[in-house]
Amino acid sequence: GAQARALVMRWLGTVADVNTQFRQMDINGDGVLTLQELQQVIAPFGAQWAGLPEALMVMGDRDGNGCLDLREFHQFGLLLQANTALQGLYGAQGPVFAQLSAAQQRDLVMRWLMTFPDPDAEFFLIDTNHDGYVTPQELQAAVAPYGPMWSALPQSLFAMADTDRNGAISLAEFRQLAIVLRENAMLRQSMFG
Repeated sequence: GAQARALVMRWLGTVADVNTQFRQMDINGDGVLTLQELQQVIAPFGAQWAGLPEALMVMGDRDGNGCLDLREFHQFGLLLQANTALQGLYGAQGPVFAQLSAAQQRDLVMRWLMTFPDPDAEFFLIDTNHDGYVTPQELQAAVAPYGPMWSALPQSLFAMADTDRNGAISLAEFRQLAIVLRENAMLRQSMFG
């Protein structure tokens, strides 16, 4: 829960480079981190980090295969950046949907989309019952481990992505939202540097 998340975020604040950190933790060099590798690497740093291996696995093992690959590990770094930025904007409790303007909703969704490289893969992870649609409940469950910073995300995302207003987001709707927001971000960057 909140303690595990706080532990992961505190540890991430000590990591200078996620690629180097991943290589150092990957003891057998097979390109994935197991719980045993994490426990072995983290144990020498003392009791204050004792719960970190399990917390990393719970938060990071997005595909449920029992280990962390570099892509999953990278998401920790992106998530830390996003959480830090959102905390600066909204405080420790995170944003409240009812108080967000349309631009702030868009910004929240954009920050979340930037924490994963592949919208299709993310969609299939969130769609836990594999019916081809993401429901508000599935999205809430997907973002809950990352803390109150993302509490307004499900409503913001549905306001933008559920274009047919059927109460669920299809893969096509999800892809379209990701494309539009990424194009907007690139356009803003090119115009304003």
